[in-house]
Amino acid sequence: MLKTIQVAHEQLSVPAKRSIPAQGNGRRLLSRLPQIQREVAAVIEAGVDSGSHTNGPLVAELERRFAEALDVAAVLGVDCGSSALRASCELLRLPPGSEVLVPGYTFVMTAYAVSDAFTVDPVEHTFSKLGLVPVFVDVDPLTYTLDPGKARAAISERTAAMIVVHMLGQMGDMRPLLDLAQEYNLFVIEDAAQSHGATYRDALSGETWHAGAAGHFGCYSLSDVKNIGSFGSDAGILT
Repeated sequence: MLKTIQVAHEQLSVPAKRSIPAQGNGRRLLSRLPQIQREVAAVIEAGVDSGSHTNGPLVAELERRFAEALDVAAVLGVDCGSSALRASCELLRLPPGSEVLVPGYTFVMTAYAVSDAFTVDPVEHTFSKLGLVPVFVDVDPLTYTLDPGKARAAISERTAAMIVVHMLGQMGDMRPLLDLAQEYNLFVIEDAAQSHGATYRDALSGETWHAGAAGHFGCYSLSDVKNIGSFGSDAGILT
């Protein structure tokens, strides 16, 4: 049986098992699709013509514009969001056995970035694991982000950092999480792979932060299933 899926406030008769809610900006997006396709094709052509696909002028422009949009000092482009998370853990230079709080509801790479973090011996040119330990903390059932109260309960004498994952286009409750981090001298890494463009406003101070710009490091992913996609899988570390 044919059922109706409402897309961009228009009725399209297509086979389906359930109805999908209308997308508010769908009509405007569809009307601009030819222009978007031309712009994307032009960027791809420019990238190919530059002869540099990993660290060329387009990457530098992306880093600059991302930094401006998030009002941060610098952005570093890397190969994927997982690498951004792992590099953040490595750059903190935590002692072996340090614990890092991670939400129980997240992509597996959030925890793997902690346990897989390694260091390089500049003389011997050898790799060795840092021995960091992910500690899972439950999330707030309303926001699916790290619960500040449960994070506090999970802190031990070995806790050195926390990873706050901003989920489904919204940021975690940053004010109490940042206060907790300051109280216990913890580093804060933000995983903003699902929340490009999200902001958090502190109700008391009126201060506003962009996702990825509130903690010590912020990590983004630009894969094809994220809010902002790319051809391939790219990410930025924000400092």
